[in-house]
Amino acid sequence: MNLSFNRKDALRLLRHLSGGGAAMSDIRVVARGKELFFETAETTASMEALILEPGAFVVSRETFARLLRSFPDKTSLTLTADAEHFRLDNFKGQVRAYDPAPMLADEFTEAKTGNASQEPDPQSWARL
Repeated sequence: MNLSFNRKDALRLLRHLSGGGAAMSDIRVVARGKELFFETAETTASMEALILEPGAFVVSRETFARLLRSFPDKTSLTLTADAEHFRLDNFKGQVRAYDPAPMLADEFTEAKTGNASQEPDPQSWARL
């Protein structure tokens, strides 16, 4: 995973995500196509980014927001990640659940049901 993105836009997105109200809830950071996505259990939000290599990882939402705020003089940041670590400019941290070829949550549901226009049965989610 390798990308550059606007720091202030990312902070705005993180502030607007729902996630059960818990400040320490996890987010899935996904780089795909020309967008950076932040996913919680309830919400997916995206912004434009320069994606050089796709990927996804899970991190604490509060930790990631705190890191973004720690670069007040920077407009854009570079984020890289692999199966063990993520690097945000000069900071290196642990990743959980790294995926080099990510699908978004709604795409996964569509793939499992085989029909993008049909609402999946909530009982089937437990089997995913």
